Amino acid sequence: MKVKAIFAQVRVRNLPIKRTLWYFYIKFEGFLINLDTIAWSVS
Repeated sequence: MKVKAIFAQVRVRNLPIKRTLWYFYIKFEGFLINLDTIAWSVS
């Protein structure tokens, strides 16, 4: 019972971290696509 409570706390605490990482990943992915588009337009 105690272990489950600790595990639940850890899961709740890690949720915003995962969401933030996912958000930054999407931003970075978009940034790379923009760089590709710029490089393609220039050449």
